[in-house]
Amino acid sequence: MIVIFGGAFNPPTIAHDEVARHLLALPTVEKLVFVPVGDHYEKPDLIPADHRVKMLEIMVEKLPDTSVSKIEVEAQRALKTIETLERFQVESPEAEFAFVMGADNLSKLRNWYAYERLIHSFKMIIVNRGELDIHAFIEKHFSHLSHQFLIIEDFDKVDISSSQYRADVTKTELLLPQIEKYIKEKGLYQGNFD
Repeated sequence: MIVIFGGAFNPPTIAHDEVARHLLALPTVEKLVFVPVGDHYEKPDLIPADHRVKMLEIMVEKLPDTSVSKIEVEAQRALKTIETLERFQVESPEAEFAFVMGADNLSKLRNWYAYERLIHSFKMIIVNRGELDIHAFIEKHFSHLSHQFLIIEDFDKVDISSSQYRADVTKTELLLPQIEKYIKEKGLYQGNFD
């Protein structure tokens, strides 16, 4: 199975690294691909994609069987998750793909574009972050597709987010040292993003 790990990665944190390492240790996971959103994605304080891609490339240097895809960065518009995954599937029709998300995003999944097609077509890996009863939520809202969900229960809760770093750039403990170095060298996240 190839796991697609999408997100803004603004910036990538130690939590992203830890989730990737945990997934790569699973026997069913062959490869992991980070897919940062492009500049068309409407999100406040999003730094340019080339920096987010570079930080992820620095991160994957120390991760086996991991790469960074520019599929969304190079798109002419913001892609929906289903569009991104279907493009991967077309490129590798024999491969099984899965999409990883935190439980916080699972609670919003019914608002996603073509969410039923997404769940029906691709495995959904849910990382338990402790804020939602995942099993009860899936049973209530997606019982007919529950076989498509893989829940990562044994992942220690990591209460770290990119927004925490952006809110206080002195919290360098949230970053891998090589990411912190890149941020300092490029003078990123110096402004107030509130």
